[in-house]
Amino acid sequence: MESINRSFNTLIYKPSITLEATVKIIGQSDLFEVVHVTASVAQIFHTLAVMKIDVVFLSDTISTKDLQTMKEAYPEVAIVVYCNSENQNVNTSLLNFATDVVTLPLQPACLQLIAFRVSQSLRVGASTPSYCDSVKVRDGGTTRIISTTKIKYIKSEGEYIKYFTDDTSYLTLGALKKVSSTLPANYVQVHRSYIVNTEYVTSISGHELTVLNGEKIPIGRTFLHEVRNLIL
Repeated sequence: MESINRSFNTLIYKPSITLEATVKIIGQSDLFEVVHVTASVAQIFHTLAVMKIDVVFLSDTISTKDLQTMKEAYPEVAIVVYCNSENQNVNTSLLNFATDVVTLPLQPACLQLIAFRVSQSLRVGASTPSYCDSVKVRDGGTTRIISTTKIKYIKSEGEYIKYFTDDTSYLTLGALKKVSSTLPANYVQVHRSYIVNTEYVTSISGHELTVLNGEKIPIGRTFLHEVRNLIL
């Protein structure tokens, strides 16, 4: 097994005080840089949206739905699920989304193997194509696949991003900076809260541009020069 020459930005879900020892063991390791510990699932999603996280340690008490949503919104993040050794009824459906599964109590010697699996997972993610021709969004209880040719622009709304097409919009968890690296070259960030598909741009005037159907998108001052060079 190769040595790991880095530390991973780590988020830990600690829904119970009994997990304090687990958090301490992870925090003492040079392999995992613990940037946040939370007992709230909502806070997990918030942290993923605003911070660069490599790996999330999750208790097996998390719901399959929350884990699936997390994996779909942040596929580049490794997920380690820890299970209580006394729990004979582990939700096996959670394992479909996990990079690794460990049994408590966690032994410090296990962290090297966990880090290796996390490293392999991140390496696989980094080797995937730099852009995609479609995006997945959750629409109620349904996962929809939208072609990037149908998206006019994308807007950041806090912990969420909204995709706008000709006739509708889709709100889903995610961060604009993470989405931008997966989009084709005809997508350009024009504002800290907006990415536009240049195929739909009809005009630029001052500090705003117009897309098909007349919608106005602001252009951030720091983006103005680049936007004019790329679009005009």
